[in-house]
Amino acid sequence: MNLIFIILIFLLSCSKESEPINYGTDQCDHCRMTIMDKKFGAEIITKKGKAIKFDAFECMINYLIENKINESDVEKYYCVDYSEPAKLFDAKEMTYLVSPKNQESYG
Repeated sequence: MNLIFIILIFLLSCSKESEPINYGTDQCDHCRMTIMDKKFGAEIITKKGKAIKFDAFECMINYLIENKINESDVEKYYCVDYSEPAKLFDAKEMTYLVSPKNQESYG
């Protein structure tokens, strides 16, 4: 019985859902800036349940480009929708607008 309880706690502690960004406290895992603006933010959840947070979608992309994590280790990608501050959405279901002026930043 105790073993089942311990296993259940372990499984629940490895959540693969988004973790809220603590604006003004959390730091971007790419550029190390404090995440401040609630209109921006992104997050990677690893298959082990670790949340890797970013101050912008661009930082998340650059983090991946620099191979700081293998994509095979990623469970889910999240981004903040500019029109709904601080709320994380599945990044693969979002639509993005990229200016030709800024495209050179991403290869």
